[in-house]
Amino acid sequence: MEDSVPACSECGEAIPVDRLKARPDATLCVDCKTKLAKRPKITSNEKAEKVKKRKKGGNRGGVDLSRIKEIR
Repeated sequence: MEDSVPACSECGEAIPVDRLKARPDATLCVDCKTKLAKRPKITSNEKAEKVKKRKKGGNRGGVDLSRIKEIR
């Protein structure tokens, strides 16, 4: 019975055996893990600011109902 080598969850390539020996729980190959580590991280404060901006004035393609006056 041949052991199958897990594939990288990002690119689909086989994860090298040396990486699996070092990190048995690895789900990414070395290249994808390196790319992921180099991405800028968004803090929870930055996420909150984006949500505030979106709620405050960002129209995401829908009708802005805040300016419509009630008709009686």
